This record gives sequence, C-alpha cells and structure tokens, in this order.
Amino acid sequence: MAESVDAVIVGAGMAGLVAAQHLREAGKSVKIIEKGKQPGGRVRTDEVQGFRLDRGFQVLLTAYPEAQRYFDYEALDLRNFESGALVFQGRRHNRFYNPQRHRDKFVPTLRSGLATVRDLTILMRLAARWKRATPAELFQQDQITTREYLKLQGFSNTFVDRFLEPFMTGIFLEQGLETPQRMFEFVMKMFSEAPAAIPAMGMGALADQLASKLPEGTIVYGEEVRNIRSGSVKTRSGKIFEAPIIIMATDPTNMLRNFVEEHQPYRSVVNLYFSADRAPFSDKLIALNYGGSRWVNNLAVLTNLSPKLAPEGKHLISVSVVRDTELGERDLQKLVKSELSQAFGPEVNDWQHLRSYFISRALPSPSVFDMELEDQDVIYQNGIYLAGDYLLNGSLQAALYSGRRAAEVALKKPAAQAKEVEVESASK
Repeated sequence: MAESVDAVIVGAGMAGLVAAQHLREAGKSVKIIEKGKQPGGRVRTDEVQGFRLDRGFQVLLTAYPEAQRYFDYEALDLRNFESGALVFQGRRHNRFYNPQRHRDKFVPTLRSGLATVRDLTILMRLAARWKRATPAELFQQDQITTREYLKLQGFSNTFVDRFLEPFMTGIFLEQGLETPQRMFEFVMKMFSEAPAAIPAMGMGALADQLASKLPEGTIVYGEEVRNIRSGSVKTRSGKIFEAPIIIMATDPTNMLRNFVEEHQPYRSVVNLYFSADRAPFSDKLIALNYGGSRWVNNLAVLTNLSPKLAPEGKHLISVSVVRDTELGERDLQKLVKSELSQAFGPEVNDWQHLRSYFISRALPSPSVFDMELEDQDVIYQNGIYLAGDYLLNGSLQAALYSGRRAAEVALKKPAAQAKEVEVESASK
C-alpha cells in the first residue's frame, strides 16, 4: 500500500536535508528516501578503531553564506585551521601565512622564499577587491582558467607552483588549474573572510545537525529508489511513496539516463588515513606537497585541531592523492609512505594504516560554474525537481543553496500541472 505525503525527496545529502527543512517549515509532510544508513551524502564520517574518518578530506568554509544560514557553529564545536599552509618538498619545509589574516607573520612568510613582496602585494590587493564584491558579482566574471587568471595578475611562477597550484588542487581536485577564474575568486574570498574549520567530531556532524531538525521517521534509510513517476516514487523493496512534489537530491547519473550524457564527469581523489603515536608537525595547518611527480598533494594532522577524532594518545593523519592511478591499496600506501618519509623522517614508516577511500565521484565538474539558480534550472518535469551541487559548482555552498531553491520553486509551482512522465533508474 502506498504512503502519501506532500513531498518525497530522493537522497539525504546536504541538498536533500535543506530541501526537507524548507518544506517542513512551509507545513508540508515530507519523506526522504536514502539508500545508505546515515545522512550526509558525500559529507559523512565513519568510526574505525576509535578514530573518526571523514569520507574524503573536507573542510567547512565558515564564510559560506548558506552554511551561516543553516548551521549552529557553536553547537558543532568548530576547530579552525590557521590561515596558511606548511609547504614541503622532501626535507625542505616552509610556512606560508595569509598576509590579510596574519600580518605579524608577513616577514617570516617573505623569508620562506615561497612568495615575493610583489606576490603578497597582489594577493592583498585582490583580497580587498574580493571583500567588496558579492559572490554573485564574482560569478559574472569571464570563465577563463585559474592559471590564465593568475598569469594575468602577475604572480610569480614560484608562488603559483609551490603554493597556489597544490592548494587549489586540494580544493578543485585537478592539477592543471583549469577551474574557471570565477570559482577560484569565490573560494579565495571565502578563505579571506573567515576560517576554514572542521567540527570537533568530524564533518558528518553537519549532516547530523540538519537531520536532527526533522521529525523522527522523516528519513527512510536503506531504501534504493527504482523508478520515479510524476506523483510517486517506488523503491527496489516495493515500497511506494506518493506525493505531488518530488525532489531528486542525489547524483543524477544514478537516476536519470539522459543526465549521463548531459553533465561532465566527476573528479576523483584517494584519501588515506593513518594513525601515529607522534604527529609529524604540531601546526594547525594544511601541509602542501609541490612538484609535478608527487603522489601526495596535501595532508593534515586532524588531531592538531580536534583530539576527539582519535583515541587518547593517538594522532589522526589524513593524506590526499589527486592523480589517476590503477595501483592497488597496498602499493599506494607504500608510495605514499615513501614520499612522506622523505619529508617527515623514518617515523612515517611506523604509521598504521586505518582506511583508504577511493572516491571516483568526489566533486562534480560542470561545464559552466554558476552561483544562482533560476526556477527552470531546478525543474526536471512538472512535479519533479532537481537539487545538488552539480547544478552550480562543487561546493557545500552550492549543495545547500540548491536544496533551498528546489524547495522554494516546488512550493510555488501548481502541482496540478504535473505530467505523468516515468523516469526509470539508470542503475538496475
């Protein structure tokens, strides 16, 4: 027997959770159908041997407008990164600090050899412009590549190659700096305005907080959607949910055949976690590895920020590999440890591997990076709506915003106009 509600949302990721919150606030009854066993989509945290591991290295940019709208930062017990990076190649280590946020470290940053006076002057000039500009204004810029933009601004090759390239690779998951200028400027604006942080208990706390705002039973876990009609959703187990509003807040390539061709592939990353008795460094900084032949792009000692992520006396180290590889897990571990032991000494060989995440669909790579959605952008068919960061750009900001927009549009569109169009799942 079918269960009838006002709205059905497919996927309990960030977009789906926000859409559900808006619909509930409008007085609508909602069911979220989630294939997994916990909320969050790509933003989840697993517990392994007493350690809390995010599925892929992720941070919260606390300046995100939508994040400020939806999250209670105090309740999340956020732990902030310092604004800068530890930059290394082999045994050569240098620290770079954001001149806007760490004026007292301007001279040490210059002495590091990573940036010239001209580089820092350009960076501060751009930061002042980013502060004045709204995110929407930044996304009106031309879609030249980040590399072209950096060259036009006059940054030195050393600063680009040793800091900006590995830093942006860790964010955009591509080494060529091909991501459009507008996305680079938006991200840099966010970094310059407020700290990057992680919740004390891991990034999964973001989804847990959103889910906790919904009535018990709103999310139906362990159910995979088989097909969708305008007006109903059927799961593989045979359950049917009827609703005049259906929001698909999950990876569309798993649900809609035509989206496989319409949207560009996702970018991938491998995230390895290690346990150590002693941290390789004590800074609350992301460490960046530079050099074209590198395997490791970035690493972070997460327990430097939050000891709650590991058992007492242990350190949790997150390592990201951003390059195509067909290596098996053991071979990749050996390469990673070999590279890091050159940088941080033989103690690296004593690190205990906890888990590796091979994430083939880590970040969407749309053909056009945007900031705002028109009504028609979230309408798939009358009565069926879309939500997800793939509609705009790969970011938490985009995921949260798209969920809100899908709910807003669904609430103002007459359900009576819905057509009986079946959408078969692309995954059989």
